[in-house]
Amino acid sequence: MAELHSLIRFKRHELDDKRKHLAVLNTQLEMLIATKRKMLDDLAREKNLASVDIDVARSFGPYLTKTLERCDAIDIEIGQKQQEVQAATIVVQEAYLEVKKLEVTQERRDQAEEDRIDRIESITLDDIGVEGFARRRDENAR
Repeated sequence: MAELHSLIRFKRHELDDKRKHLAVLNTQLEMLIATKRKMLDDLAREKNLASVDIDVARSFGPYLTKTLERCDAIDIEIGQKQQEVQAATIVVQEAYLEVKKLEVTQERRDQAEEDRIDRIESITLDDIGVEGFARRRDENAR
């Protein structure tokens, strides 16, 4: 039984590592989304500035093109990162189910052992009671 407890501890440790990896992927995804949002905010600011400043308006076209290219590249990275997050989520779910299955198995084993001990105690107490009854009966018969 100690082997199952060790296995459960090991599997929980693996699960924690997988959860940490998933958290890192989620953080990376959030950073990509924040980068894109900042680029779009900067683009909106530059657009407003270009509408009032002729010098900025002249360079706005190339800036717009380059920014949209970067946004497209970030969109591709976001899509890839989302796929990684989905895959890691499935791995975490499978690891969790494996740990849970082992824990349930251990709980059943523990309960079976408790039941066995309770039966032995009950039988022992019944035997003691029967012996006590037999002694009292023998003493009363004398």
